[in-house]
Amino acid sequence: MKLKVKAIRVNMNFTQKELADILQMSLSTYQKKENGISPWLYKEIVEIAKIANVDISNIEA
Repeated sequence: MKLKVKAIRVNMNFTQKELADILQMSLSTYQKKENGISPWLYKEIVEIAKIANVDISNIEA
């Protein structure tokens, strides 16, 4: 089962702002990506996988 980025973020107890800062993007850009308005870049998904200690293949982007 693939996990959405929001589920991963909530599981890690991060706010959108905290994860946006880690990924070096604005909060509004992060929100667009998490809400499916803008696509995630591969490098962003890789970074989220590293932070969350999950396999990249388990992330639904």
